[in-house]
Amino acid sequence: MSRISVCAIVKNEEKTIERMLESVQPYGFEIVVVDTGSTDGTKEIVSRYTDKIHDFEWCDDFSAARNFAAARASNDWILMMDADEWIESLDLEELRYFMKKYPDCLGSVFMDNETGTPDRKGPVSRIHIERFYNRRKFHYISPIHEMLAPRHKGVLFENLQLNSVLGHSGYCMDEETRKKKAERNIGLLLKQLSDDPSEEDIPYILYQLGKGYQMTGDDEEACARFGKALEYDLDPELDYVNDLVVQYGNELLLLKRYEEALSFEGIREAFEKTADFVYLMGRIYLVNEKYQQAADEFQKALTIRNYRLEGTNSYLPAFELGKLLLKANQPGNARVFLKMCGNYPPAVKLLNETGRE
Repeated sequence: MSRISVCAIVKNEEKTIERMLESVQPYGFEIVVVDTGSTDGTKEIVSRYTDKIHDFEWCDDFSAARNFAAARASNDWILMMDADEWIESLDLEELRYFMKKYPDCLGSVFMDNETGTPDRKGPVSRIHIERFYNRRKFHYISPIHEMLAPRHKGVLFENLQLNSVLGHSGYCMDEETRKKKAERNIGLLLKQLSDDPSEEDIPYILYQLGKGYQMTGDDEEACARFGKALEYDLDPELDYVNDLVVQYGNELLLLKRYEEALSFEGIREAFEKTADFVYLMGRIYLVNEKYQQAADEFQKALTIRNYRLEGTNSYLPAFELGKLLLKANQPGNARVFLKMCGNYPPAVKLLNETGRE
């Protein structure tokens, strides 16, 4: 029997939970499911895979529910999942090595988030997310967009990246569902902000508020929240800080605040390790008519392995380079980059318009 327990909190997940359970079952992990009030067939489906099913009265606190689930596991090592996730790949030997050699560390996995709507899929957004941990050393904090933290304050720890990959379909939804989910999240986050959180928690709350306002289409408010978060002294090594910077830059471009976006030149050294930021810098230079600098950034983005949003180190910068070369009256060179874009529809359209070799 594995020393790992997979824990999940669920509610009315009959359409997605079997995929998650099927992906977990081959590894022999204990499965612990905490139901927060399902009225559909969720619990019946879960019962086919585990008898570790517990009820939890919902209290608008995701951390409380996750900690409740971890406390019901038979093992100390927890892999936390959601019903709309699944294991794409998992290195079991690496997990065992991590448990033996790094018992005081957090393990982050890759998560591939599907975006768009059920009828029209968008690009996959890859993030790092803390999901593998020892429950005696760590627990969840924050009512929403919860984070793992040491049980004892002031304890220093490392967050190590694992090779395992989870898939996630929870962001692929119709606009009405997306808006309702965002409004719920915004309400919980605003309450959290009004409850006098610690100064170190405020920028993360502001970041999540910005993401919530993005989901509702309120770009002015999203931009304001991202900008406010960046007034704090933040660690550029944190994954959420990297995304915060990129999302703020995207909002500045969307709102046509081009000159303000150009100030990102001052933080390049801290953030240019990800293709997302380098691709963003290319776009910033482009709208400010600094074409050579834009081309240099797009070329660099193609060489960077680390990315968050699918395409930022492949077809997106290649497409921009193709357009720049067409503008420079170099159709032959432009087609080289446009062909690198594969089936990316705008690139295919441009290739058809410029002719094929």
